[in-house]
Amino acid sequence: PQQAVAPLQRALRIEREEFGPDHPRVAATLRTLAHAFGALGDFMQQHRLLEEVLGIVERTHGREGGRAMQARDDVQQAALGEEAAAASPSTPSGAASRPPRLQRASSPLTVVRWRGSLYGEGDPGKQVDALDRTL
Repeated sequence: PQQAVAPLQRALRIEREEFGPDHPRVAATLRTLAHAFGALGDFMQQHRLLEEVLGIVERTHGREGGRAMQARDDVQQAALGEEAAAASPSTPSGAASRPPRLQRASSPLTVVRWRGSLYGEGDPGKQVDALDRTL
């Protein structure tokens, strides 16, 4: 991840100049850069970058829909990592422990996020069935 940060930062500068600050490619590179910082244990930087991604997604695609929901969930996951880092600032590797992967998602139409997948989206009647099949 450390080797990826500088090239991603250069790519981000170029993409912002070429496509503008709200282009989907900019958001994609920001997201990748954010996850590189998360892998390095820098959850504060990860959280900041993912909030920027959320802003781009909401401006270009609106506040509703799958892209916005995924971006909000990414921000929420980074916030959990930031909280874990604040609660346990020193670990053997110097990185904070990973945030939990099982959590409530930000949308009331989603029951659970587990191992990176959303279960129970859409019809509330199907939420329990999807959760039961998963567990």
